[in-house]
Amino acid sequence: MAATGEPVYREQTLPGAVLTRVAASHLRVGSFEYFAARQEFDRLRQIADYAIARHDPALVGVPDCYVGLLRAVAQRQAALVSQWMNVGFIHGVMNTDNMALSGETIDYGPCAFMEAYDPAAVFSTIDHGGRYAYANQPRIARWNLARLAEALLPLLAGSVEDEAAMQRAAEQAMEVIDAFPGWYAAALRAGQRAKLGLAASEAAEADALADDWLALLHAQGVDFTLAWRRLADAAAGDESKLRALLPSRRHSMPGSRAGAHARRTVIRQNARHACASRARGSSRATTASRRPSPRRRTQTISSRSNACSPRCAGPSTKRPNLRPMPSRRRPT
Repeated sequence: MAATGEPVYREQTLPGAVLTRVAASHLRVGSFEYFAARQEFDRLRQIADYAIARHDPALVGVPDCYVGLLRAVAQRQAALVSQWMNVGFIHGVMNTDNMALSGETIDYGPCAFMEAYDPAAVFSTIDHGGRYAYANQPRIARWNLARLAEALLPLLAGSVEDEAAMQRAAEQAMEVIDAFPGWYAAALRAGQRAKLGLAASEAAEADALADDWLALLHAQGVDFTLAWRRLADAAAGDESKLRALLPSRRHSMPGSRAGAHARRTVIRQNARHACASRARGSSRATTASRRPSPRRRTQTISSRSNACSPRCAGPSTKRPNLRPMPSRRRPT
């Protein structure tokens, strides 16, 4: 941030300043869509070559370097979105102009860190349909990557006039798009195990514990960040703060590593009890009516999946279709 030395007039006079965002680059998926839609393939190749040199120099001069670029971007996005999900971050507007090839979070406006855990939580006031809901973020990331793949098809194929080459290029690109859910799931689970303090050798138990823990947080409407913090306190031997977040639960939460199985059993029992209580009170699984905090104004929408299911935060299994971008070249 740099002061301008000039006043800015709002409700009161404030000192002016310029806030500069710093990133590895400011290339977005939309940067590629722009040139592909205008069929400016020389410029498309130029920006792709620049992206490779800037972000993935090991791909310079390598055959199929553009597929390699797509794969590298997808892997970076899988790691980034998994980090968002593990800290309860809601981006707000995940359009292609807001997805950086560097895998950095630089384009966000109506963002928030979730309070009450709800996979269907949204933050942008214009997102009435929940397209960019918390649980939808990995799905939207995959959708955006499919748009990047479409923009790169002319480079992968070598010629848009060669239908056979374009088909082969689409198949190459789809291999990357289809691999994204696995990359994302691996990164998400690794982050969850790290937060639980469990090693990769305990993956099965850690993954089950994480699922049950998130189901409990959702059913109880517990603050996402505080719950993880209080779980760490419980693991250290002080379970009072965690129990205060779950006042209706009377079970103890063993804090030692030896008590992991007991903790998992308690979490499962509490999650089943809370889900059953909600089911009795409503014939449909809807989001909690808890009033959001005025300082974050996090909105919620009706969940389209089982409201007690923690497995609703992954990429869709529906396979996106790739198609060459239609021309948007201005008439001469």
